Amino acid sequence: MYDAHALAITGRLYLASRFQRDEDRRALLSAVSGNPAGAVSALSRHPQAAKDIGDRPLRSAIRIGLQACEFPRQKHYDEDQAAFDARQSQLSATKSTRLTAELHWMEHDGDEPAWPSPSLRRQRRPKRSIRLPGGTSKPPRVRPEPEWPDTYFDDRTAAVWLRILEQSIDPCAIPAVLKANHDWLIDANGRGDEDDDDTDLERTWTRALFECAATRAKTWTDNERNALVFDVLDQFCDEAFIDTAAAFLVKSDLCHIEGDAADTLYLVDLRTRLWARLKTTTPWKRHCRSPRGGLEIYLNELILAFFCKVAGGFGHATSYTKGLKDEQIIPFLPVLTEIAVSSAPCPSIARLFLDVLELIDPQKAEPFLLRAATSWSSRSDQRFWNELGIGQRVCALAERAAIQPPAQQCIEIADVIAATGVVAGETLKQALRVRPSTRAR
Repeated sequence: MYDAHALAITGRLYLASRFQRDEDRRALLSAVSGNPAGAVSALSRHPQAAKDIGDRPLRSAIRIGLQACEFPRQKHYDEDQAAFDARQSQLSATKSTRLTAELHWMEHDGDEPAWPSPSLRRQRRPKRSIRLPGGTSKPPRVRPEPEWPDTYFDDRTAAVWLRILEQSIDPCAIPAVLKANHDWLIDANGRGDEDDDDTDLERTWTRALFECAATRAKTWTDNERNALVFDVLDQFCDEAFIDTAAAFLVKSDLCHIEGDAADTLYLVDLRTRLWARLKTTTPWKRHCRSPRGGLEIYLNELILAFFCKVAGGFGHATSYTKGLKDEQIIPFLPVLTEIAVSSAPCPSIARLFLDVLELIDPQKAEPFLLRAATSWSSRSDQRFWNELGIGQRVCALAERAAIQPPAQQCIEIADVIAATGVVAGETLKQALRVRPSTRAR
């Protein structure tokens, strides 16, 4: 769609990047302060020109753009116009102060201006539960209806500004953003009272911050990574943790999964840490107790991320493991096997686990397959093995693995599968029994 403001700011961007004049940079930063949405459209679609203006002007433009993403909010229809105008004037003054500080820093050095963060959010809504007859009801709590803040934060535009920040060469920029937003993250996503509504969360800006962090987190020390990422996630409520951890893990994978052994081990460590936290959440515990064996919708995105897939909605998921070598996949298998074993006999997780095993040499996949299948065989039913096709796939993998004798463990698994009516189970059992004599000849 044609945007005259974005087109004009694009022109200023190219003037600043080509001629490197102070007046062109000042004009660009002033345009960013006046129209952050148009400016972020220009800079995000012309990344090379944005990079060429210099790293210091780029960081200034991002800070100005983030500051300008906050707008006054009218509290209610009957609010006094003078009160609204006063808030608008206050925000305008804040933006002007930010612009002045950035221009002074860009031209005279000194201490870099602090990164902005949104105002603390409103109080979380109480849950609207239905009281059932019988039992002892809790005494009613007198709680005020949450009030909206005085300002509105355009988190979608701000998220695009953070994607531009990913190309900054300053190693301190992203940690500084996370530190500036630390209190906001805890306030917006932290654990509340038992009557608080966990789904009443600010997801867009939270995910944007952690996706931005994922691009640099591998270069941080363990203490820095704990302080900026994991310690914050540990303070989130369950719903916020699951949603944010999925975004962080997928972005980390896309940055490092095609790298060397050190990159692979880093991604394994991320999964180990996030899996330890996931096991403590209520949705996972509820999943393990469920007699249905289905995967809760709250868990779907993070479980897919563990198995290197991106949720696409309506049950669709896109895998990003195509072209990876065995040595880039096998290090993930211990933690993925633990997930598959710890879960209730869940066909969704079993399919994801088998998808990964089918990517590598069947003989290397054999010990992980046997451990998971042994666990499933003691708890699953006819529907799991037969109707949902898990038995057929397990038998096909075991057949290709050419399991060496003695194969009693695999024969017992094949017995369970065959008992549910899967023909491949009986075929596998017979093949395992005759395999020693065939090899002897």
